[in-house]
Amino acid sequence: MKTKIKGRRIGFTQLKLLVLTFCICETIFFIQVGSEVEEILFFLIILMPPIPFLLLGKKWAKWVVSTLLVLNGIFLFFGGFDIGLLLLEIIGAINITIAVFLHTLPSMKYVFGSNIYSFEDNIEYDEPFDKGLEIEDEEEVDYPYLATRVKAAFIDSMLMGILLILVLQLFSDGNNGLEIFIFFSIVVFVYEPVLLTLYAATIGQKLMGITVRRNTDFNKKINLFRAILRVLTKYTLGWLSFFTINFNKKHMAIHDFAGASIVLNVNTSKSEESEDAMMIVK
Repeated sequence: MKTKIKGRRIGFTQLKLLVLTFCICETIFFIQVGSEVEEILFFLIILMPPIPFLLLGKKWAKWVVSTLLVLNGIFLFFGGFDIGLLLLEIIGAINITIAVFLHTLPSMKYVFGSNIYSFEDNIEYDEPFDKGLEIEDEEEVDYPYLATRVKAAFIDSMLMGILLILVLQLFSDGNNGLEIFIFFSIVVFVYEPVLLTLYAATIGQKLMGITVRRNTDFNKKINLFRAILRVLTKYTLGWLSFFTINFNKKHMAIHDFAGASIVLNVNTSKSEESEDAMMIVK
């Protein structure tokens, strides 16, 4: 059972990376080549809807997505070959490769194979993601205050701002504003859920020494669905989402409640060990 759980964990991580690669390639295509609004809507309406089901481990979604990827890849590859545009050929080849990986990567059999374990089962029975920070008693943990979390959010916002400036400098030609907006929106939306499910913290949170865990089990990361709910609530409400932090014992923001998550100080256990050591020395 542990082998299957570990295989599914690796499989879902690789699956997220494949989806992220696909989204990045498509948005680069929109920015570099330029697309009509109808083509972008086709991408959002036809190609994107099956992806959430793919990330939930649905076998039918794997076949739908891989088929669309192959068709899209062939179209882009031969289209690029016909007009002499290498970028299209590369993106087309990457799309076809992703489709092949969905069926050939060894870890995918744990994601789309047996239905004995669901996506939630994989999360519920997973081992603690960081045994060095394993928590046995909730009274041991320390919850960060509003200032720390605002600083972490500010760092992430600055990173996104720097990325936007780079994208505008490298790709903007005055006529592709819509494509750049879509690309940046996808990056912002994907950034936090992916990092939270893989590493339990964004870059800003990592630098501020805080981590996001599951509210029902502080030793486990939140899953992708909860991370998406969390970020949707956070971006919808903006800074207002932090309003509740100072009004509850666990310092939970509104988006923490929405994503069933909790934010903790990473160095809690380490600081307690240091205090114990100091007492022994004294």
